[in-house]
Amino acid sequence: MGPIGALFIIVVPHFLMYYFFVCIELFQGTIIYPGHPMLKGEKMQTVFGNYLKEHACFTTRSFVALWVFLLVEYLLALILPGVYVKGLPLPSENGHRLTYKCNAVAAWYCVLIIAGVLHYTGIYPLQTLRHEYGHYLTAAIITGDLIAVVVYFAGKRRAVRMTGNLIYDFFMGTAVNFRLPGDIDVKLFAECRNSWVILMLLTLSCAAEQYQELGRITNNMGFMVFAHLIYVNAIQKGEECIITTWDLYYEKFGWMLAFWNTCGVPFLYCMQSIYIQTVLKDKEYPLPVIGVMVVLLLICYYIWDTINSQKNRFRMRRSGVPLEIIRRKTFPQLPWRFIENPRTIKGPQGELFVDGFYRYGRKIHYTVDLSMALLWGCACGFDSYIPFFYASFFFSHLVDRERRDEARCRAKYGKMWDKYCELVPYKFIPGII
Repeated sequence: MGPIGALFIIVVPHFLMYYFFVCIELFQGTIIYPGHPMLKGEKMQTVFGNYLKEHACFTTRSFVALWVFLLVEYLLALILPGVYVKGLPLPSENGHRLTYKCNAVAAWYCVLIIAGVLHYTGIYPLQTLRHEYGHYLTAAIITGDLIAVVVYFAGKRRAVRMTGNLIYDFFMGTAVNFRLPGDIDVKLFAECRNSWVILMLLTLSCAAEQYQELGRITNNMGFMVFAHLIYVNAIQKGEECIITTWDLYYEKFGWMLAFWNTCGVPFLYCMQSIYIQTVLKDKEYPLPVIGVMVVLLLICYYIWDTINSQKNRFRMRRSGVPLEIIRRKTFPQLPWRFIENPRTIKGPQGELFVDGFYRYGRKIHYTVDLSMALLWGCACGFDSYIPFFYASFFFSHLVDRERRDEARCRAKYGKMWDKYCELVPYKFIPGII
């Protein structure tokens, strides 16, 4: 991807999220285009523009509320107890290993408690987020862009892997790591807390709004609350595992990560919840169907949570992280999340983990992650593409990432990687592909 691709990715999400929002609010999730019959002869830009002027304009209330949330998360990161974990050697810092304070799971529980108290006392009902979704979307877009601009200039003195093209370098970022006062890592904070916790709050707001409208939560909405709850909880409880990922120790923190974690993930990935509340209303799947979906979800979740834990806890142990941190207890404790004496392939280029679920497929974690995304879409029925956008976007992202991972691993490990591919010939589905 070059500068043109980077510019395209920067520009399109700014319009796409507003577009999906209006399509759901005014047109029952129908994909609208100029001249569409549902416009009833009116110009598309007029209809969309008028709605957004009223329901997605900038408001001081939403902007301040978003920043108060970020400040609360930051203060929780500072004051709550946690474990301190040494990261991997950073190529951008001449092999220096940063220390990360991991207490996201404690902050996660605190945020849920605070949100519950604010809701039940009437100080800030959860459904407020749904009522003012458009205003919060605008606040998040401005915030994401603002953070991207700040880190672009702040990282200039420590810039690495620059191309000299302003657009591409702004997209990718200038530096890898930034720290807030108190030694809080900005990238870990953004990837773990900003994105997914806001997503959970948005889904809860849709459920609260539905309960206010119907006096109950439908089966489909209940499924989405459960699906997002276990997904977000897994990220918070496994914060220390994120430290060993490619994103954290190698990727630069630019517009891509700043904007996507502040705005893209929470406000785009919650479209299923908004669709269920706004379009489906009281329509729902029968319990047996929801039951089958929950079983499939739990199977995918178990594999996804466990396989990522196996790989990253292997990396943690190899880099000298104490065993008591690797084995630290967070809820839920899943069996087979850590393999004591794993099978590996060793060579002069390093050591490859080839045990656990990775003995069956090299990219099974992609398969189950994508499967969960598809189940989120299926909870909305099949009358609209919008609930499936996340899955389709995620699929294209995973295809590109798999290609880059394959090339990088083959270049780094050489014959070791060939041996692993021979030992585990399948990537996504054992015995098939």
